[in-house]
Amino acid sequence: MLWSRIRDYLESARRRISQEIREYPTPITACDAQFNHLLEEQAGVSEELRRVGEAVDQGCQDTSTLRLLAEFARASRYLDEELRGQITASLAARPRERGD
Repeated sequence: MLWSRIRDYLESARRRISQEIREYPTPITACDAQFNHLLEEQAGVSEELRRVGEAVDQGCQDTSTLRLLAEFARASRYLDEELRGQITASLAARPRERGD
């Protein structure tokens, strides 16, 4: 399932960023741009994971959810190009339904 692959990828990114934050030398509060960037990345990945969770809860096979998946893949700041391409190819291979 594509949503599961996205969730797994984002969870891995979240764990990697969290590890970097844990191992980061003690920053000077609000003055360390790299540390602040890591915190922003962590928040962004968490937000995308929340959106994936909502999509999965709505159901993953209806046409509107497939459109949401395509849009998510295009708009995500955190998916790599390989996964983005796999999602696009998988969606393109699905038979189109009436009204699509």
